[in-house]
Amino acid sequence: MHRSQLQKLYELSQNILLLDRQKPVDQQLANLIRATLQAKGVALWNAYDLHLCMSGTCEVTDDEVRSTYLTERNEDDLVTATSRRVLRSGTRSIGSLVICGHSLDDASINATASLTAVAIERARSFSAESSAEAARESEQLRSTVLDGLAHAFKTPLTTIRSSSSGLLEMDTLSGTEKKLVALIDQHADHLNDLTTRLLRTARIDNAELKLKREQIDLRQLIQSSVVASVQELGAHPVHFQPEMQRGTVWADRQLLEMALFQLLDNAAKYGSPDSSITIDVQEEQAEILISIGNEGSFIPPDEREKIFKRYYRSPGSDRKASGTGIGLSVVKRITEAHQGRTWVNSDEHIGTTFFLTLPRTVKEM
Repeated sequence: MHRSQLQKLYELSQNILLLDRQKPVDQQLANLIRATLQAKGVALWNAYDLHLCMSGTCEVTDDEVRSTYLTERNEDDLVTATSRRVLRSGTRSIGSLVICGHSLDDASINATASLTAVAIERARSFSAESSAEAARESEQLRSTVLDGLAHAFKTPLTTIRSSSSGLLEMDTLSGTEKKLVALIDQHADHLNDLTTRLLRTARIDNAELKLKREQIDLRQLIQSSVVASVQELGAHPVHFQPEMQRGTVWADRQLLEMALFQLLDNAAKYGSPDSSITIDVQEEQAEILISIGNEGSFIPPDEREKIFKRYYRSPGSDRKASGTGIGLSVVKRITEAHQGRTWVNSDEHIGTTFFLTLPRTVKEM
């Protein structure tokens, strides 16, 4: 019995991926749940669109289906084999699901509700992508596209992380299987962090970038940024210059972390395999200078201003590493918001070093 229900849930999750993106998802979902789980009927309320749809026969009124969402109460009626579940995306309620005349256990009903919520969020992500295409000529294209893509990534990542964490919690895997699932869980968590960074990047080009300044120990911040970028750095060793100073600035910690991540990622992507990345901090009279350099990359003089423009990529850079041409424009935007400067020096025989400065005297602006 348990194996049979797991098989049904597996089929449901697979078929959800095959839903027609060009048609409303709600009715497709209701039909799919009823057919796959062999239920008598299904009712689905989508709070985003304020839309209710039915499949098969379900002895519940429209108000009862909506009430499940409004009261946020999960209920099971064993006499009529009817289950009501609130659909959630994280901690937020996004709808309700009623399954009538079924033979599923409580865990399977909960899993079905989770899959339904994921499918609704996934459909919204696709809709966001379509909206981005329609806004292709507007100044908001970049943030719209990235926001849609990031949300599209978030949905399957949530499913992967939930599945891998569930398998680990069941503790029924062999040693090798457990290691593989733990690896999946670890990298899914890392991808989730990257997607969160992508969402932040998508919103960084607002007309007015408001800073939340605080006193920051730059050396400490850089060291923690290196640790957080371990996946991107790979086999590249990071060296801090012996004379690296311990500068303190008033800056937006989150934005500064984003700029450092972009520069570290850039240095690793374009440096020679396994080559060193060097970081330095120097205090000058009016500003603090941060530099991050790699070995083996070269940027021609006529490209050194262009690479900070949004979407621009140097000719031939695609052969070196994949990218969008966004990262360095984000660094420039963040630095300028702090009233600082950013530039690059590059030598064909030595490598490339990016610099950014932050004013020493600015506290509250």
